[in-house]
Order: sequence, then C-alpha cells, then structure tokens
Amino acid sequence: MKPRAIGAFAVGLVVASGCGDDESPRPERFVVSDDGDAVLWVPEGSAPAGVDIRITRVERGDDSGYALEPSGLVFTTPAGLFVRLPPTEDGQRWVSSATLESEGGERESLQTFALGAEVVGGVEETWLATPIPHFSRVWLRETMPGGPAAGRDAVVFLGPVAPKLVGATWETPIVVTPQVNGNYVVRAEATGAIRLRAPVRAEWVAFGQFSPQLTPLPLECAQEGPGKIEVQLHTVAEGRGPTTAWIQRDVQCVPPLNPPPAPSAAPASVGHALQESLTELAAETKETLRSGIGGLELMYVSNKLAEILGSAARYPSLSLTLDGSCTDGCTLDVAHDATATLGVTGSALGATTSHLLLSPSQHVEIRYDGPTDQLTPIQSSVEAGTIVARAPFVPTGQSQTLAFKYVCKAPGTHAIGALYRVRGEFTGGEFTGSSWPVLLERPTVLNFRCAGASTACTPQDPKLTALAQLAAFFGVVEPHLACVLPSLPSLTQWSGSGVPPKAPGNFTRLLRRGALVTTLAQALLDARFNNSDFPCGAGPNGFTLCPSPVQPLVEGSYLMLYATVQDPIPLTDATNHFQYGFVFDADGNPSNNYVPAAAYPNDFFKGTDRWYAAEYSPAAGWSLKVTDASGGSTSSATSMARVILRDDTILLVVPASEFSVPAPSYRTTLFRHTGDYGANAPHDWDGAVDPPVASGLHPFPQ
Repeated sequence: MKPRAIGAFAVGLVVASGCGDDESPRPERFVVSDDGDAVLWVPEGSAPAGVDIRITRVERGDDSGYALEPSGLVFTTPAGLFVRLPPTEDGQRWVSSATLESEGGERESLQTFALGAEVVGGVEETWLATPIPHFSRVWLRETMPGGPAAGRDAVVFLGPVAPKLVGATWETPIVVTPQVNGNYVVRAEATGAIRLRAPVRAEWVAFGQFSPQLTPLPLECAQEGPGKIEVQLHTVAEGRGPTTAWIQRDVQCVPPLNPPPAPSAAPASVGHALQESLTELAAETKETLRSGIGGLELMYVSNKLAEILGSAARYPSLSLTLDGSCTDGCTLDVAHDATATLGVTGSALGATTSHLLLSPSQHVEIRYDGPTDQLTPIQSSVEAGTIVARAPFVPTGQSQTLAFKYVCKAPGTHAIGALYRVRGEFTGGEFTGSSWPVLLERPTVLNFRCAGASTACTPQDPKLTALAQLAAFFGVVEPHLACVLPSLPSLTQWSGSGVPPKAPGNFTRLLRRGALVTTLAQALLDARFNNSDFPCGAGPNGFTLCPSPVQPLVEGSYLMLYATVQDPIPLTDATNHFQYGFVFDADGNPSNNYVPAAAYPNDFFKGTDRWYAAEYSPAAGWSLKVTDASGGSTSSATSMARVILRDDTILLVVPASEFSVPAPSYRTTLFRHTGDYGANAPHDWDGAVDPPVASGLHPFPQ
C-alpha cells in the first residue's frame, strides 16, 4: 500500500452559485474519491442534480491533493471536503492547510480543521476538513520554502495515558513541532473525572526554528469514571489560511480494589465526539464549523462519513487482562509475580507497532527480568511516570502472556494501570483497498492490597516529621503520599574496583525518599525564598543552599524531591565530607548522558545528564553545585534551585522549566568520606544509591 499524504479535512462547508439551470433540483450528495480516502459533501441546494462531480487523487512531485471536476463549478453554498487521515507510527497527528487552485491557476488559502478523537472500540480517528466554494484542485500537501516538511503546518502529539488512581496527579505533555513559519497557540481543557490543576495556554512564533515545543498538562483524577483531555492548536502559517486542530483523549480514573474499567462508551465517529463535548474549546470549534458550513448538522454528516469510509464497529478489538500472584495482603518489599495477557479479536490486523504501558501507583514498583526481546522497559519522556514496554504483536485470534513483577513499598490498597496500544493495518472496508492504518487502545487495572508490619509513610511516621514540617510551608498537605521506602542492598559498591563495598552509615542510610510535582505561586515563593522564611544559609526553618549566582524564584511548576536518612545531617563536621545528590536524565535522551571512565563502572552519577548536589567539606562548608553533564562533558549550570537541610531530611526544590521533559527520571545518591573519596586504605567511606547504578533510574512518580 503506497503511503498516503496527510491532507486537510473539509468540514468548513462553504457554498457558491452552481452552474446550470437555477430551477433544476439540487439534491444533497456524498461523492467519494477514486482512492476511497476522501468524501465531498454537497449540501442540498448547492449544485444542480445533473452535474457529474468527480474526485481524483493527483500527485505533482512531492505535492498531493485532489482534482475536483467539473472544473469551474461554483457552489451556491460551500461544499465540504472530508479526508480521513491514517495515524502516524507513534500516534502523532498532522495539521495541514489546504490551497484551492482554480482552472486559470489562481490560488487561495482555505481554512482547515483537523479533528481527532477516540471512536468505537478504542480506535483513534482523525479527519481533516475544509470548505470548497468552487472547483478545480485542492492541494493538501505542498512543498513550501523554509520548513522541514512539505505542506504541513505542525505535528501534534498528545501521548496515551494508562488508567490512573482517583487522587493521582501527573503531567501529560502536549508536544507541537512547527513545520513552517507562523504563529502557534495551544490551549487545553479537561472534563469528566479529570481536571486541570492549572490553566493551560502557550503561544509562540516559529521563524526558521522548528524544534518541538512542549506544553505540560498538569492533571488530576478528581473522581471515579471516564475523563477526557481536549487540546486545541490554532495556527496561522506564513502564506496560508488558518488551521484549527481539536484533539480529544480518553482517560480512566479508578479507585483501588474496584473492577477494571469497562470499555468506554466512545462515540461512533469523530463528529460525535466533537458534538458531545461541552468544553469551551469544542464550542469554539463547532461554532466555526457551523458558520463556515452554513448550519452544518455535524452528527448527521459524520454518521454518513462513518458509513462511507468504513464503520469503526467493523475494526478489530484488543483484549488485555492483568493477573497478580498476590492481590490480598501482599508482603512489603517482596517481588510478586504478575502477568499481562494480550489479545486481538475481530477482523484481520497486521501490526507495525505494539506497546504495553504500565503505570504504577505511588507506593508500587514494577520490575521486569525476562527476555529483552519480549518486554523491554523504556524510560520515556512522553508517557511521564509510565513504563513503556515493547510487546510482541499478537496475531488475530491468538493471545500472548508476558510476565513482570510488582513490589509493595507501603501498606494499603494499590493498583497498576495498563494500556495495550497497537498501530496496525486493518484489512476491510468498502473503499480502502487492501488495508487501512488504525490505532487501537485497550485499558485495564490490576488491584491489590499490601500488608506488613511497617507503619512508615503514614502521617504518624516519625521519619517524616521534618518533611511534614517543610511541606507545610509549600502547601503540600499530605507529604506521606509521596513517600517511598527504598529497598536497598545491604552493601553499596564503590565507583571503581579495588575498594571493598560498605554498608550505608548513619548519615547515608536512606530510609525514605519521594518526589512530586506541584505549582507554586509567586506570593508563596516570595515569602519562602525571596524575602524570606528560607534565606540562603542558616535560617529559622532549616539550612538553605542556594546556587551561585542566586536568582529569585518565579511562579510555575516545581519538582520537589527529598531523602531522609537515619541521623540528623550535620551542618558542621571537622572530619567528614558529604555529598547528597539528585541526578536526572533531564531531556529523556539516554544517548547524551554521562559515561564514567572505564575504571569507575559504578559511578553514582552514571547514565544522567543534570546533577544537583549538596556538598560539604570541613574547609569550605556547605554548597549547592548544579552541573550540566550532557554530551560527554561537564560544566556548571545556571539554576534557580534550592536545597533545604532540616534534621534528617534533605529537600530539593527546582523549577520544572530546568528540564526538557515534564517528569525526568532520576536517582538519589548519598556519599560520605574523609577527604579521599574512600579510595585509599583504610577506605573510610559509606553511601547509598537508589536505584542501584546497574538498575538505571527511577521514573518520576505521578
């Protein structure tokens, strides 16, 4: 099947006067293109019945579009050209303008709409629509100077989201990659069981620079049930008409120990999804469509298009079940077996990509120790806080079982959300030829209860006292919810060979750790740091380390990470040197991470590219060092971060803007020595590292 160009979807239906007898009947018509990928809706009264309307796919070098005949036909009311778009390999959506070229070569830009949503059976569909006032050619993809791709305004990615627990907070990024010079505006809303924790709007101008622009969506599962994320991208590209993309994504919110979510009652078509939405963004899109079309009955036309282009109800469906060996009273810090069973039923489906997304709750870890050709955990910057696993494609009518392990880190009821996502070639449909690309999803949840003697990570946990006191200054009401009990080896390996491993000491024995994302207002930041409750150095509420030069903190999204050790961290010490670090893969790109020298395979900072380290020496005292370690070299980095030492707890507060991804994977490191890093006899050092260097990094919790 030859690649199909990404086109513009005609939903703005415009009308002009038709040629022929004005008294002749003017019936409504739906005209299908010769390739079966486009439909022209001719409203009743817009063109005479005797006109033989034809739509033919045309190519011109890298350009592509449709020839609309008879050339020169003018509609009394604009017709609408609708094109169904295949999904890209990773679920991105193209946003494109359309250009109308008349028989004499005159050209005019058309307003274009890209409409994307989940439809029946977890299938994602995207339409592009544009009004057609007259014939002869519509170019949907054209070579334009100055851009990285031909004839496309932007690429939009809104990543999939596995089911989340009620009360969970997370960030799902909108990634927009401009393709041409122009103005770009992104807005977002949430409905149903989820809500935005802060307004979302981003605006920028692209001129010669077409790097991806990331807009984080701070989300929360407010109640049980289905929720929806809606995104609107409005583009005014240089030399083109405006484009509006409206994209909807479903999210399931589930409480622990409830049944897995049933398949969502998705609409039958993208038009239905847009029609049923109640957000301001959808209302704006619908009104623009209606005004351009002159009173378009969106659901009626979308039903017809679904029938003509192939009903989603005939597509294949996915199945996904999770089973755990322990679901009631699971022992803490013990790896319990679990399986994910994947299946495909219905019509034939040949896959090009197949993934399983596993999303643990805050106090659960997921591990996989099996063959890497079956399930390979990937730390992804797109699906923040989720383990993305490559899963083998399951042939239609068969099933595949994959094994993994889960570990309870705190007592209570917990859940693991899962999403099976397949992009494949669907065989079927009246006009689609041999196959048609589809994107399908199926969610489920594994519920379980963890039990054990530990009473840690509760509001009464004495090891969280200092954290709770600090959290109160920043409006974090229940800091114990972000708490994890690290499961560490009894001995820690030194960075190189020839030095014996050591057990963590009183100042490096990591007993609690945690991380969360929160939004801090300017007034609060001013009171805490800029005026302040936490001045640089000794203060009434803790010892605060500031970078050099000191920069005032500004309102926005912040990452907060903490570590609690056995004994209070000394503010002065005549003998010992300390290093407490939080190190990150700040851009989600493992290829540019720090690679230590071959002699130091266990370097605590291995596999990261941005370091925040609170360091102490008897001569210089405490300092905060922020380092950029990307690309094979290290250099001091400018930062607005703060580190607070209070009793047995170290707290890092850092703007999310210092990272290229919304939820960077990280490692917590603690190290003590007497001046030589423990390299020489008697090797006086101890430390802890979580996770172990050989295990990579922790995903940032949601």
